[in-house]
Amino acid sequence: MYNVLTDRYEPILLDNSEVREIDGLRFGGINGIVALRRGKREGVPRKWPVGFITIAKRLTGKIDVLILHDSPWLEEYTDKIVRNERTTAVGIVVYEAKPKATLCGHLHISPFTIHEV
Repeated sequence: MYNVLTDRYEPILLDNSEVREIDGLRFGGINGIVALRRGKREGVPRKWPVGFITIAKRLTGKIDVLILHDSPWLEEYTDKIVRNERTTAVGIVVYEAKPKATLCGHLHISPFTIHEV
């Protein structure tokens, strides 16, 4: 991705609950994945569900786009997404942060999926 801060193509990293404005849109994110065990695995930080939700509350009303790795549980994809504490917590995170749009990974359905709430 083109990093406007360094004028190079490189990873753009956001601290948890940090907000950056790009072309009038406010982006915020939560790093890592929701897990019941803490620590890092393959360099990716794990956070308890309550930690993700706490960070999301700090973003409420401050962002247009929420960026996450994990995806929430979506009813129409019950054959692809397991409903568990991880996907439920991510759903709560999206609800609490109240973004206009959420970009998330970890959804292996197609090259991209659009879901309207």
